[in-house]
Amino acid sequence: VDLLSNLIPNGWYLYVKEHVSQFKPYKSPERTKSIDFYDDIASLKNTVLIDPSVSSFQLIDNAKATATVTGNAGWESVVRGTPSLIFGHAWYRPCEGVFYTPTIESCQEALGKIAAGYEIDEKKVRLFVKVLEKVCIRGYNHPNWAEASGVSPNQNIDATAQGIIDFYDSIKP
Repeated sequence: VDLLSNLIPNGWYLYVKEHVSQFKPYKSPERTKSIDFYDDIASLKNTVLIDPSVSSFQLIDNAKATATVTGNAGWESVVRGTPSLIFGHAWYRPCEGVFYTPTIESCQEALGKIAAGYEIDEKKVRLFVKVLEKVCIRGYNHPNWAEASGVSPNQNIDATAQGIIDFYDSIKP
């Protein structure tokens, strides 16, 4: 957050929204952040803390770009036509509109392109999704996502097993 606050162009603001799960009572103490952490963010110039209940889509749709380590917000942003800076190894990293920014220089370069008017090519994003559909299996890796996937537990097991078999067959000599 400090890095971005220092690198964004003059006149831009950095809106920081914590993931709502950060405040769930089941979170382990080692995963929580202190009040000082949030006070430090709030004290940065051009930086505003946003209530976690604010719609991410509303923020994305009004942003010049988004930034995340590997979160869904980066993918949601690109799909909605807003560039995303990512600092980690997200599954969507190779997609059009995603800027992998592990260094100060790469972050500066990405922000420069975005400030200069960079626009996401929607056709390339759609092509990325089409490739995903060809190389991925339809399923889920956590029971909480079962319903949204539209895949029954047995279908999930079968698809996962077949995916492992297909992958193994593709790499064996």
